[in-house]
Amino acid sequence: MNENIDNNQPRIIPFNPSIILFWVAIAAVCASSIIATAFFESQIPGFLAGYISSFVEWTGLGIILPCLWLIAIGIVSGLQKIKRIVSNYPREIVGTLIITGSLWGAISFIDFTAIEIISSIGEGSIGGEVGLHIIGGNTLMGWLRTFSLFYVGLVIIKPPISVKSWQIMVLSVWSLGLVAKFVYLSIFNKKTTKNTSEEKEPKPFVLMPPEVLTPHIKESQIINNTPVINKPSIQNSLIETAIKDPIIPNSTPTTDDLLSSYISSSNVTINQLNPAGKGSTTNVDETTLEPVQAEPDLINTESTTPDSNKFNKYWSKSSPKEDPALKTDSQIDNLVESKADPDVKKNKNLNNPLLNSASVSTSWKLPDMNLLSGISEGGISNEEIRDTADIIKNTFADYKIEIAVEKVRPGPTVTMYGIQPGWVRKVKRVKSRDKDGNLEIDTNGKPVMVQQEEKTRVSVDTILRREKDLSLALKTPSLRIETPVMGESLLGIEVPNHTPSLVALKNVMESTPYTSLAKNSRLPVALGKGSDGEEVSFDLANMPHLLIAGATGSGKSVCINAIITGLIMEKDPSEMQLLLIDPKRVELTPYNGIPHLMAPVIVENDKVVGILKGLIQEMMDRYRRMEETGVRNIASYNSKGGVKMPYIVVAIDELADLMMTAAFDIEQSICRLAQLGRATGIHLIVATQRPSVDVITGLIKANFPSRISFAVTSQIDSRTILDSMGAERLLGQGDMLYQPIDAIRPARVQNVFIGDDEIGDIVHHWSSTPRGYKAEIDLNIFNDENSDAMRGSDPSGANTQDELFEKAMNLAQKHTKMSTSLLQRRLRIGYPRAARLMDELEDMGVVGPSDGSKSRDVLSST
Repeated sequence: MNENIDNNQPRIIPFNPSIILFWVAIAAVCASSIIATAFFESQIPGFLAGYISSFVEWTGLGIILPCLWLIAIGIVSGLQKIKRIVSNYPREIVGTLIITGSLWGAISFIDFTAIEIISSIGEGSIGGEVGLHIIGGNTLMGWLRTFSLFYVGLVIIKPPISVKSWQIMVLSVWSLGLVAKFVYLSIFNKKTTKNTSEEKEPKPFVLMPPEVLTPHIKESQIINNTPVINKPSIQNSLIETAIKDPIIPNSTPTTDDLLSSYISSSNVTINQLNPAGKGSTTNVDETTLEPVQAEPDLINTESTTPDSNKFNKYWSKSSPKEDPALKTDSQIDNLVESKADPDVKKNKNLNNPLLNSASVSTSWKLPDMNLLSGISEGGISNEEIRDTADIIKNTFADYKIEIAVEKVRPGPTVTMYGIQPGWVRKVKRVKSRDKDGNLEIDTNGKPVMVQQEEKTRVSVDTILRREKDLSLALKTPSLRIETPVMGESLLGIEVPNHTPSLVALKNVMESTPYTSLAKNSRLPVALGKGSDGEEVSFDLANMPHLLIAGATGSGKSVCINAIITGLIMEKDPSEMQLLLIDPKRVELTPYNGIPHLMAPVIVENDKVVGILKGLIQEMMDRYRRMEETGVRNIASYNSKGGVKMPYIVVAIDELADLMMTAAFDIEQSICRLAQLGRATGIHLIVATQRPSVDVITGLIKANFPSRISFAVTSQIDSRTILDSMGAERLLGQGDMLYQPIDAIRPARVQNVFIGDDEIGDIVHHWSSTPRGYKAEIDLNIFNDENSDAMRGSDPSGANTQDELFEKAMNLAQKHTKMSTSLLQRRLRIGYPRAARLMDELEDMGVVGPSDGSKSRDVLSST
């Protein structure tokens, strides 16, 4: 009976609240430091403040995770089930511990300042130093380590996850292998087919115009019956050459002999007849023997039309700045000599100055500094400086922080105040002792008590925590605090001026720092004034490339204009040449007309890829010349004497627009120029208003060590361009962060300003100045698959369709929509050629007109 009663009674669960309270108390003690720092910082006793601050910096908010474990241990211990849980669930406990560590590391990527509610707790990572040790640094490897810990924890808790994850990984690797194989076949299949066809069908003879095959008929006679004008200077030189080297009788003329005969009679070089990339094997004797017939020159030099002297596509177009009457007999003799040896021709071309219809000079005349305006407006008064210094000192005093304003350096946009941290003073009562160390007793027999002061230096973190309070007191939206500054142990606070001053380009170029730099620099650039009022300048040759980013209206284009203007003020075309790319069409086009330009300002996106490839070809040609000379860079090459190579500066105003057009080709060309261009004197200046990772890719960013960031919209953009925050707080209107190649952190600089009138005056000076020596650089590509010269015209100069037009028509029959990218993929060609094919299809009425980035409708497939 009693046994039945006992069995029917409810089971009592053992419960020990004292154990639970004990573990909860331990957790509360661990978390109390965070609570005290967040809400009761001013009430913490002085002797505990240091320990609590150190504990918070070491653990951060990650201490909450161990506290939760302590509470869980307390509850399990109170229920007296800890042994059972440990023995039955060891794998789950270990996995959960590892996942807890990964979560502690994950929160370490967030800073206290990123969340306003907890910004007063500290300045570092939320996970503290423990979390940073877990992730090993705020980098990609840190994320990988965090994910690995989380993955290991999940696998320990539930092992089947590992099998499924490995299956997914193997499938992904297999898919990437297929993609790589497809890309490899796409790239090399066409090349292999071309080589095979060349082996099967060798061409023993070079393709020549009909005039070469019929030397008794002059090309000029075929095209136009023009009056005969004899040039005794050419005839005499050729007759003298024939006397020295007589023609061998009964000798069969070779292909090169025919080419030489045609060249000598029509002013065409062998390099222009041969395809690019195939060197000529013509000897000097073979080139100069054939014209002994002394046939008259049939070119009509008296014609007034600019195109009347152009008889075939091999003759170069005349420049509007050339005067044929200025050509001397010595120049004509040099032309005849250049036909014999292409290398001699290149050197002779470098020695021929660019002729101007107005005047010709042996040297260039640099612009006068008076063409620039030296007026500076705005600034900050001494009274405003004193008032701001008092506000800074009083604001910190309100929070019981002692500081002293030691130095002030006013800048054009911001003024830097050098702050010396003060002391944390504490007073306590101690017993007084005499000189012998004995206690002093008053008349009542009690020890005498005196006050003793203890001082500790105010920490930098204490000052940094009051940045927002100081910004509120100064009524400014943006402050920037740095340490150390001014070459001393001072804390620098940059406060924006109420009326920013204008920094003129002339003032910076006439300053002592710039003049001393320009004496020993190859490409000096006047950048602006720093926040401490010092002029900032640099040598572009040492950068060696510059990446500029910033939102619309922040000052990017003005910066590029100032750099270009400063360079053409210091260097003439014999020392430096420019290649300007301006998709916006309005920023760099005012420079059209200056002799520094290698080509007119490029505004068409479809021409950029070809131009950049031509520049790569020029770079490789320079490397070959330096290899022959036995030097390592352009400075050593020019110091050897002889013909000097000019520096080349490439300026691209809007990279984002080019990346939208042909991202792969643009990225590949820019990266190759950036990697190899420094030694050959080629330097890039690239600007974009959208500093996202799809525009500033990892390859581009890695090859541009010197960077300038104007005001951007977010911290992400600032990190993309500078790898650090700060650019989102800039004020705009030329306010920048400048990080050269040799700097650890960026410096704040106000960019120089140059107006349109100043640019116009300088361009007018270069357009009207007498012409001097200038090395001619040809950027045309004859062997590129996208070149207009190879497929845009036949040997007679008539336009023909692209050889892939029929294949493009076949694609149009199979699809209802056509796009340039579809032609690129299916025909395995580049963007420029695919765009021309699309234009031909539109002209034939096969596809409709362009509608932005959308695919075109196929109108007719017949």
